[in-house]
Amino acid sequence: MTEAYKAALRDNITRPRMLSAKHAADMSTMEGVDDPLDLLLPEQLEGMELWKQEYALSPLFTPTLEDRMRSEQALQPDGLDPHIWQQLVQDLTAEKPLCKVSFGDRVVDMAVPEDAIERHVKLLYPANRLDEACKAQIEALSASDEDALEVMALLRMPHWQALAQVRLLKALLDLFAQQGSYTVDKMRFLDEFVRTHKPTDTEDLAQKLENLEESYRLEQERPIFNQRLEQAQTDNIRSKLCGEGVKNFRLAQSRAILQDLQG
Repeated sequence: MTEAYKAALRDNITRPRMLSAKHAADMSTMEGVDDPLDLLLPEQLEGMELWKQEYALSPLFTPTLEDRMRSEQALQPDGLDPHIWQQLVQDLTAEKPLCKVSFGDRVVDMAVPEDAIERHVKLLYPANRLDEACKAQIEALSASDEDALEVMALLRMPHWQALAQVRLLKALLDLFAQQGSYTVDKMRFLDEFVRTHKPTDTEDLAQKLENLEESYRLEQERPIFNQRLEQAQTDNIRSKLCGEGVKNFRLAQSRAILQDLQG
């Protein structure tokens, strides 16, 4: 298992990356260079102050969902002891991995430093657990192996680790199984909602979903021009301002889950 996980980490770390326009502009401004890729060359990166190096590399090595899914495939439900994944970081650092980074038409080979490798692995939360009964239920309910892997990768995150959230997850999976209503979209929505609002049980979840819907209704009835004033006037839960597509998705999933909870 350890070798398989190391291979997954190696694939994550060495996959090609691309600088976003905003991050490229920020890097150029920070160091006063015309081409931000110059900062990723070995002689520049090694001489950079640590905080600047972290600023330059953090967005590149924060795990994507695809990274999480790739590593999840090689991880057991109980996860890895911290000393094991820390040893994997040292092993990978010793390999002196290279990563292609592009911006515009230019591509450079960047030597990935230990701090970037450690950040990437740490943010995968390899020591976190995934309840085995929940894992089996997700695999049975999912429409595809890829859907199951995505959900399991999300459930490895810290906001699902507390006992209250594990119990909530079990209750919801049982409910979805009984009603034949499980979808990966519900789990995507729940992942965001649990991270943001931390419901502790199904009753608390139902109340907070109702509050979310009420906040959207009030937003539609009276445009909000002063966010701080609104927060002082109501206890309703408002999501962050978002596009109509995201709003409609949240409302659809919230209503579907409330229907499940109400039987």
